[in-house]
Amino acid sequence: MSWVHDRLKAGRESGLISASNLYNELWDEISTRVAEAKDGGMPISTNGSSYKRVVVYGSPLTVPYRKPRQLTIALAPDKSEIIADSDADSLQIPIEVCADGVVRLKHKGKYLSIPQAAKLILEPFLFPPTE
Repeated sequence: MSWVHDRLKAGRESGLISASNLYNELWDEISTRVAEAKDGGMPISTNGSSYKRVVVYGSPLTVPYRKPRQLTIALAPDKSEIIADSDADSLQIPIEVCADGVVRLKHKGKYLSIPQAAKLILEPFLFPPTE
């Protein structure tokens, strides 16, 4: 194989590493917002593993006879997207490696900042629409 092939492979691997970093930055932002909600009196906590994190709203102690709601936030196995699944909704946010090598989140054709992505994921979970 040539050096061109080697450099292309290294670039793709770098994008995968950056996708993991992006996911971790997003989780840091989500954790900050969850702590803010908890400080505001919401019965909320976090749990999970490195690539499948969970936000739990409610507990049997605070809301008896009601199952806590869960939001799972995961980095896809191929690192191509971040997947947010809750009892009520599912959201996929693609991870795009731009021509200049920058790794960004994208939703409905627009790039998202980390705080925008965190809000997109958390807001409908924390404040579900009322019917």
